[in-house]
Parts: sequence; structure tokens; C-alpha cells
Amino acid sequence: MRFGSLTALEDVDLEIRQGEILGLIGPNGAGKTTLLNVLTGYQRPSAGTVRLGDRDVTKQSPGRRSRMGVTRTFQNVRLFASLSVRENVEVAALGAGRSPRSAHALASSLLARLGLDQRADVAAASLPYGDERRLGVARALATEPRFLLLDEPAAGLNEVESDELLELLRSLPEAFGCALLIVEHDMRLMTRLCPRLQVLDYGRTIGIGSPAEMRADRRVLEAYLGAEEAARDAEG
Repeated sequence: MRFGSLTALEDVDLEIRQGEILGLIGPNGAGKTTLLNVLTGYQRPSAGTVRLGDRDVTKQSPGRRSRMGVTRTFQNVRLFASLSVRENVEVAALGAGRSPRSAHALASSLLARLGLDQRADVAAASLPYGDERRLGVARALATEPRFLLLDEPAAGLNEVESDELLELLRSLPEAFGCALLIVEHDMRLMTRLCPRLQVLDYGRTIGIGSPAEMRADRRVLEAYLGAEEAARDAEG
């Protein structure tokens, strides 16, 4: 993915299967959000392809990809502030082709599942920050995704809220039959949640493996800590 003379992503291969939880990590500016944009159709890559199964979806719009089962959340939750919590989820379900009655039922089910049923009829603008993040996930789930891409879902959460989010996210693949691709800077959450991590730095993949393998990878340590500090960390 190139922007003029700037190469934001180069030779990045990423594969995720339904039911899997994959964490995408890296320093600020590594290309993580750009990769999510490419995978979900918000930016068309300068070269390469995006495939859903055997189907090339590189030229498909974000809306089309969502209807095919690829849905994302954003760093900024982008709620419909004047609508109720329930209506925010219903809108997503209607957009995915549900009837009004079916959308209402699905919204009620999702809000109960995510612990938001007691706030279903309040305006989304009145939600505390942690509940905003949950509502963003509920709205994404209303599209019935096969692949759910989450951009910093724990941003701004305290440790208790992060732990609650961890348990929620861990349950989603089994409960909804979807895969999760998560971009997040909360390494405490990521190392506990993700069996596999992919690490980007300067737009390239520098490591793929378990959290333990990535903690022991010198290239990963250097990307986060710098070469000298990584060497001291390894010696210690």
C-alpha cells in the first residue's frame, strides 16, 4: 500500500481462518490500521490481493465485503449518538438485510449477550466509555460476520474493563462462528487472548507466532524497545 512516495505496507501476507483469534501488533505507525483498511475495502492496495476463501474481493466495496461476512470496528466507535442503544444495533442488522422485526429481536439478543440490555433504551450519547466499546462490538455482530476485525477495542479502558472485554472477545468465535482479527496496544490483553500474534514494523511483517515466541524474538523486541534496550532485556 503506497501513498505517493510513502510505502505503508510491503510484502505483507496475512491469513486467518474462521474460529481463530489473531492479534495484529506493532509500534505506532507500523501499518496496522492501514492493513485493516485494505482488508475491509476502505483502501484499495497498490498491489496484491485480498481473498475471501477462493474469491478475490480486492475491488469490492466495504459494504459489499460486509455483506459477504467481513466487518470491522473503528478506533473511534462512531455511534449514532441521537439513537438509542438498541436502535444502533437494529440499524446495523437492517443494513445487513434483516426485517424490522428480526432486527429488533437480534438487537435484544446481542445487547443481553454483551451486558447492555439494561441500557437498551437510553441514548447512545449517554453511555460511559466502556459501554460505547461494547456497543461498537454489538453493532458489528449484528451484521453476522464471518470475520470480525477490531481496531483497538480496549483503547481507553481501565484494567477491570479490559479484563471484562477479554472474556467477551474470547467467547465470540464459539458463540458466533466468526474469526477475530484484533489490533490493540494493550499487550496484557493481547497475550492472554490471542493464540497467535502477527507483528508489523515499518509496514512489514517481522514476526508471526505465539505470544511466548514473539516475546523471545529479537526483531520484535527491537521494534518495541530499540536495539540497545532489547539487548539489555535479553541479557537480563
